[in-house]
Amino acid sequence: MGVPYISREAKLDHIVSRNGDVFKGEIANKRYVVTASRGKFKIPAARVVGIVSAGEESKTLRLVLTDSQVIRGKLKDQTLDIDMSGSKLSISFGDIVECGYRVTPAKPSEPKFSGTMVSLRDGQRLLLSEFDTKLQIECDYGKADLPAASILSVNAAGEKRLGHAVSLAGGSMLSGVLAPKKWTVGLQLGGKLEIDGEKLLALTSGGVKPVKPAGGVTMKMLNGDILHGKLTAKAVGIRTEFGEVSPDAKGIMSIVVTPKGKPPAVMTMWSSAVHRGEFLDKQLSLTLSPGGPVVKVSTAKIASITWAPPK
Repeated sequence: MGVPYISREAKLDHIVSRNGDVFKGEIANKRYVVTASRGKFKIPAARVVGIVSAGEESKTLRLVLTDSQVIRGKLKDQTLDIDMSGSKLSISFGDIVECGYRVTPAKPSEPKFSGTMVSLRDGQRLLLSEFDTKLQIECDYGKADLPAASILSVNAAGEKRLGHAVSLAGGSMLSGVLAPKKWTVGLQLGGKLEIDGEKLLALTSGGVKPVKPAGGVTMKMLNGDILHGKLTAKAVGIRTEFGEVSPDAKGIMSIVVTPKGKPPAVMTMWSSAVHRGEFLDKQLSLTLSPGGPVVKVSTAKIASITWAPPK
């Protein structure tokens, strides 16, 4: 549910009606008053690149702005006015499938945004004026805090209404259920918006930059999650057919797990030695980077662990 496609040209604005008629010229509207779910937005026409119907029978429209925002609502008792070489027409928004402004430097063909954008399941994309909510994600490793300053993106996980995948600046990707279920944010267009976790499709932060992982380990989980950070334990143990080995973690290059393998875990050392067996520990504690929470990782759910090369 990104920016809806709208046909646009280089020289003329154009309108497509529900009966298939096409009008080209110059749209004369100065502003639009959109009645949305949270109230009214007064949008200058200079900020609009196009308007598209939300469905064949729907009177709801989506306005696409120059900064990639999409506002869904109704333009009640308003008409779209167009000047076609001296002929002026006023068309009801209920009769419009789409209208597109001509492509100009002020209204580029690919609108871009900066800041934090929220995409909702109803097709709206709204920029936030502030985002300092302390979110949590309940995942396979317990509850992990998600400071706003560390979130790169949040995306709905398939059809799971409450399930989301979170990408963090330090390289970790966690999937689970967001908490709280509802939270309030400020909008760049003005006012507040209550976000319901069930209706959140995506959240993308343009102000948070990826941080290159520095040392530590990268865990790939059987569920597709990726965890990057530092192990609390200084050693990781393997029970082999010849006995137990617990080498210093600094000497381990990788551990690859095949759940149904016999043995399931293969530990490869930087010295090229190889140990085959099963984990001695049922859990490993990992501090997510940079400065993130400590998560308890079940060794039964690990696909692989890769250590950074020793300095």
